[in-house]
Amino acid sequence: MTAKVRGSINPYFGVYKEPLYKINIEIKPISAQHWSKAIKQMASKASVVSK
Repeated sequence: MTAKVRGSINPYFGVYKEPLYKINIEIKPISAQHWSKAIKQMASKASVVSK
């Protein structure tokens, strides 16, 4: 996925014009084994799920 995002103006760092960045976001699929491990971990701590 590609996105354009806006940066911050910060005269302290010499940035006077809002910078625009083009970024790529890549999300790797999680294997069934890792999902199972994550679910067990979350299920063991109800406070994690409630947050």
